Amino acid sequence: MADPSTPRPYGLQSAIALRELVVTPDANISSVATAPSVSVGSGAPTDTKPQGSIYLRSDGAADSIAYVNTNGATAWSPLTASSANKIVHATIAVADASGGATDAALTVSLQQVDNSTDLAAPRQVMIASGAAQYAPRQALNANVTFGTATTGSIVASGSGWALVLTDASGDFACTASNSSDEAVYFWVESANKVSAHQAGCVVAASNSDLATWSA
Repeated sequence: MADPSTPRPYGLQSAIALRELVVTPDANISSVATAPSVSVGSGAPTDTKPQGSIYLRSDGAADSIAYVNTNGATAWSPLTASSANKIVHATIAVADASGGATDAALTVSLQQVDNSTDLAAPRQVMIASGAAQYAPRQALNANVTFGTATTGSIVASGSGWALVLTDASGDFACTASNSSDEAVYFWVESANKVSAHQAGCVVAASNSDLATWSA
């Protein structure tokens, strides 16, 4: 409670600091107990609150300042961390294959929007291949197929493309196969169709890596 003797602008003679604000859908007082609230404090939240409640942490780091209650009990999720894992930067690398080899090692690494922090949950993205490095909406390379994943998993694949699921840190690995001697570019893009909505994400940027198959 502020000191009432402290001068206040516009004739206000006192101020009250609220620790919690309850948000109700209507004026019915009986709904207050189950309505989401906005509260503040230090340390991570542990209280039981209605689902959808917001907690603002006074001593949080960049990814743990605001939390939302997810189950109407004591489960809280950092808002910033949740968003950071939904917007990703992708780095793909595909090795060259020579001497008549048809398989080449392929790896993908997804990182949070800062392009340096590992993810905290698996994500589904599309791997695509084509003849041009940066051309948009180009035809996929029909000669390229994708082998069994060694990190993460392949959800679905076809000629020149694969929908993949990374591991929890955002990594994926498999083989890319091609029986033709040619140069192919590979890149990662957002998957407009996913098998699990919670695993979807937006690829903010990806490199385009060149792999060459030669006899």
